[in-house]
Amino acid sequence: MRVGGRWRRLAGPACLAVALAAVAAAAPGAEAALAQTGTEAPIDAHGLELLGHTDLGGQGVNGDVAVVGNIAVVGAGIVTHTGYHTERYNPGPCLEVTAKVVDLTDPRAPRVAATIPIPTGVAAYDVDAIGVTTPTFTGVLAAIALDDGPSQSGPNPCQAPVISPAFVERGILYYDVTNPASPQMLGRYLADQGPTDDVAPNALPCGPPPDGAAVRCATGQHSVDLVQREDGRVLSISVEPIADFLVKPSGDVRIVDVTDPRRPTQLGAWPPLGERPPSFSPNGCGPFSHSHSAEFYDGGNKALVAFMDAGMFDLNTGVANAISKASHYAYPETRSEEGNAGYATATVVDGQTVALLSEEGWWPTNTRLRIDSPSGVAGEKYACQGLPTIFDQTGRSPLWTRPNAAIASEIVYGGRGCPARGSANPVPEDPWPTDPRGKIVLLDSSKVNATQPDVANQGCNNTTRMNRAQQAGALAVLFGRVQLAPFNASPQGVGWGGDWRNLSIPGISIDEGDANALRTTLCPRLVDGLCNGGTPITGSVVDQPGAWGGLRVLDVDTDTNEIRQRALIRSRHGTTFPPPDLGVYAPGRAVADGDKVYVAWHADGLRVIDLGASPIEEVAHFVPHDTADPSGNLPAKASVIGVALADGGRIVITDQNSGLYVLAAERDEGGGGSVALYLAVALGGVAVLVAAGVLVARRRESAVGA
Repeated sequence: MRVGGRWRRLAGPACLAVALAAVAAAAPGAEAALAQTGTEAPIDAHGLELLGHTDLGGQGVNGDVAVVGNIAVVGAGIVTHTGYHTERYNPGPCLEVTAKVVDLTDPRAPRVAATIPIPTGVAAYDVDAIGVTTPTFTGVLAAIALDDGPSQSGPNPCQAPVISPAFVERGILYYDVTNPASPQMLGRYLADQGPTDDVAPNALPCGPPPDGAAVRCATGQHSVDLVQREDGRVLSISVEPIADFLVKPSGDVRIVDVTDPRRPTQLGAWPPLGERPPSFSPNGCGPFSHSHSAEFYDGGNKALVAFMDAGMFDLNTGVANAISKASHYAYPETRSEEGNAGYATATVVDGQTVALLSEEGWWPTNTRLRIDSPSGVAGEKYACQGLPTIFDQTGRSPLWTRPNAAIASEIVYGGRGCPARGSANPVPEDPWPTDPRGKIVLLDSSKVNATQPDVANQGCNNTTRMNRAQQAGALAVLFGRVQLAPFNASPQGVGWGGDWRNLSIPGISIDEGDANALRTTLCPRLVDGLCNGGTPITGSVVDQPGAWGGLRVLDVDTDTNEIRQRALIRSRHGTTFPPPDLGVYAPGRAVADGDKVYVAWHADGLRVIDLGASPIEEVAHFVPHDTADPSGNLPAKASVIGVALADGGRIVITDQNSGLYVLAAERDEGGGGSVALYLAVALGGVAVLVAAGVLVARRRESAVGA
């Protein structure tokens, strides 16, 4: 059965039983732990057996996977120019990767049959493939989303801050992979070029064609999904993060006609001007509202869009040039809700429409600033630890690795903390208004005229400031938010820029209002460049238990137009404090076949969940061995990033470091296993998020179904 834009085929039964603790919940998100029923197998697998494996050439940074018959297409690369995806580890390098076409004819010996070139510095961030028959093309059509991050014009690790020929090579590639040994490029969707999406001829980043180029640049696309509808038309849906924020003529979501894949034609986009959600939110430490992925269902007549902190949108796509919102799952506007809706997929369980929403929340701790004295500013303040220091691979920077997960000290004010800038006539270093040695130092993310009247206004990034503060002896850095809307909406733990590989202290953002109060207390005036007349402040920065993102199971009542949360599922490690290691324990891509859901859960591997059980239970899992990243960019941890279902009950997964695995249900279904999930179950009487429209329960199989 093909429910949406990816193969959904049952992989066979598995038997890991779990027991749900009693829950008396009165609101969505109430959590209940699952009881442990056994011990994990030595290879950390239960209910699944490994048939075959390939390291995909051994280059690492492997991506998502799509499967049609005995052909798999695998993406590669990490988005090099965005803090959200890469600042967990270290600066994104200028990578050279290839997508792979894998022959699965012998599932015990999968082999790379061919590679597809990807422009330098660009990631083949998402892939899909389907079998199609049209008047102009019959065969296996693959789509590859090319992205290098939401910042579409340099600088980045690959190019100077100017329009570059490399900027031509983005959008969506369409390939014929019918013969896996000889993939043929058919066409490319040139996002933001028209005719329905024209931009000004000289508008950044899509200015005039570089010398020797026939076309202007295309903008990066972050995900892609394909479907052939009952009318025979083949459609591609993709997303362009922050197109809304950049006020592009087309919104984040794009639908392209690829019935003739040699001539991709944009049909429609969403949301239209005037209906776009705010770009920033009050939610958590990644307070961004933009698209992350989109996936068709109902034979291409509907689509689910994961929109980060804006939640999940259900769209009517039957008329592709007139996309409309059917319903919306929204997060409460509260800092305690991180949001970060990353992927969404639809299935049907006992006639009930179910949406599965994966949240890529990457803050495993709750960081706080505690002020002990003076009383005028005392108390606990909201704070966000930066991804660059939470995920320092040396283990030196994270606050949670310190004794009692805390640093206690005097807090002092350090101005902007910028080093000298320029080469021919360097700007002098910003002065230290207070000696930061052995202290927690408060730095401004932008110039504050009252305390820096004689400091030049040239910018420097937060990582550069941190390096300088560390060299001056600071124990930790607090950043006041910038005084520029909308970026001052909330502290942020992402988008720092710079090189943080030498850092050994934590960096933490706090609210602008809290920073203003601390600055005024510490440094009411300057005398000869030094703070004068201030009151000393003592306090600490502290990490407390937090939670990784989870998988929301959402029932949609098409009679009452309400969405009810049935469960919130987190991995066993998803609420562990302190975090066990630098693995990512939030869910990613999920695929479903009826009541069985297969989730690429990063460091917790593949998890198989039975939605038809009462209560919901995990029935199988497979976690690859921890493997060093051949590219040297990611931690030596398992990180299952892609999952697809294939004929014959096979499951295909990709691990970022170690490659592709072919799995099947174990023949011997006896024995127990360890429960690795926690469920927050929405019971009767739970509060309901009201949808704006109706999700249709009936699902039609695609013309290219099983």
